[in-house]
Amino acid sequence: MGFNVSNNIALLTPEQRADIELDKYAALLVWQLKHAKISRYGVKAAIDSADESKREMLRGAINKYRGMI
Repeated sequence: MGFNVSNNIALLTPEQRADIELDKYAALLVWQLKHAKISRYGVKAAIDSADESKREMLRGAINKYRGMI
């Protein structure tokens, strides 16, 4: 993501904040998948419904969190 190290998210640009929210959404999807609250098809639907410019970032974040479990 390439953010400046800052604990104050309000100081980040709207684009950077949107990227953080997308990363959090990926973590939520993986958590839901792990706890059988969503299927793989649900994850695919979430990826497909994401803004086209952010799909690859969402896929990468999902893969990052899947590697952690």
